[in-house]
Amino acid sequence: MKRAIVAVVLQVLYRALNALGRRDPAVAAELRQLPEGACVRIRAGMDARAPQLAFVRRGGGVERAGADAHADIEIAFKSLSGAFRVFVGLESVGQAYCGHRFVLRGNINETMCLVRAIEIAEGYLFPRLWNRRILKRPVKKRLPTVAVYALALCGR
Repeated sequence: MKRAIVAVVLQVLYRALNALGRRDPAVAAELRQLPEGACVRIRAGMDARAPQLAFVRRGGGVERAGADAHADIEIAFKSLSGAFRVFVGLESVGQAYCGHRFVLRGNINETMCLVRAIEIAEGYLFPRLWNRRILKRPVKKRLPTVAVYALALCGR
């Protein structure tokens, strides 16, 4: 069950980043700090069957990459349970980092702009009560949350 939930959350996260990268100046600014063509992979476990998300930074947004694409930045959670806690909003990315729940391969400076973009997306996707627990500061929303979910679900 955790595997399925994490896989769905990764897809929603990708779609939200894609939509917000084109419509929210803060997300767009963070994504622009990644080198053009940089491939990012987020894996929810160390085994080959773990749910994963791979995307490439193109222009102002992101495009899906193949599962076998070479990743310039890879965030691999050590366990599905650790990934689950982050992806359902029980724990922040910072808390997971401090708890050594994932391994990072790639440039940490480039990764930080990605983490900031993901935190902004979480600010849109999670309810305000959860955001207080997992985000350092409230996200200034430039779009209604319902619009972000609609864009993410429609794939735009």
